[in-house]
Amino acid sequence: QKLPISQRVVSFYQLDSGKPFERILYVTSHGLIYTSPTKPSQLEKYICQKLDRNLTWSEWQQYLPGEPYRQTCPDLPRHPSVPPDA
Repeated sequence: QKLPISQRVVSFYQLDSGKPFERILYVTSHGLIYTSPTKPSQLEKYICQKLDRNLTWSEWQQYLPGEPYRQTCPDLPRHPSVPPDA
């Protein structure tokens, strides 16, 4: 199931799997519950599978000001709001 970008994560919890911080549980602003891996190599792939687009130009400027734009999920197309020279 894809997580709409309009939903915000409101709570994080560590799951006790015997290995510290191997998986987390998180709750969205709409009350949905998800689990995900925490290792960076697994996390990017996991998150990008849940999304249906890259960040918009406005979102990039809000959350990553001053950073050059890049596709956060390489397998998804660049958002149309991003200027060609960005």
